[in-house]
Amino acid sequence: KGDANGDADEFLNVERTPGRLEQAITDGQRVLAGGVEGNWLYSIGGKPELSDKTLDATTTPRTVATLTWGEASIDAERYGVTIRMNDGTTQTWSPRGKGLVYTLEVAEDRLWIGHDEGIEVLEADRGQLVKTGSVRLEGPVAWLFRPRVGENVAYVSVYGGMGSAEVVPDPDAPEDMVQRVRPEDLERTERELRKKYGLELPEDLE
Repeated sequence: KGDANGDADEFLNVERTPGRLEQAITDGQRVLAGGVEGNWLYSIGGKPELSDKTLDATTTPRTVATLTWGEASIDAERYGVTIRMNDGTTQTWSPRGKGLVYTLEVAEDRLWIGHDEGIEVLEADRGQLVKTGSVRLEGPVAWLFRPRVGENVAYVSVYGGMGSAEVVPDPDAPEDMVQRVRPEDLERTERELRKKYGLELPEDLE
């Protein structure tokens, strides 16, 4: 509105979105995150909404994660992640361009990594790290939260807002070749599918 300080301004299609999220906490169903620009409440899987709730504490981002196939930890200088595999070997992962790593999470026995340019998801295949997928967004992704129910992972990015992501089957793969299985059933299921479709068995599955 116009006043003694000047004429009125006109705004079109303006919608506030989360930004400068410098603190974050969760109860397993919702995430409360915010900073100097206000606080936002995000029901995981829903839409962030402005909140009048106060945010006096924050969760320390997780820097160590244990999986059935190894243990991962963020390096002291945050330039990468070191994964100590169960077979005694050590493997590493680093974001491109010397970006920094901020947090780790585990879902469906996969390692989720929050870094400067988004999220990376890794898993192990016969002792080797395999990239399952990634999400590119404005970072840094400083928090990853596994909800109480479901396999999706909520993220909080300092400048990229809040949301959730989930690893899903390849939409272009034949339906009868895509199955969701528990981690302990992976080898048996892979063996059965390979035999069914006449695919060669790796030595460790023979």
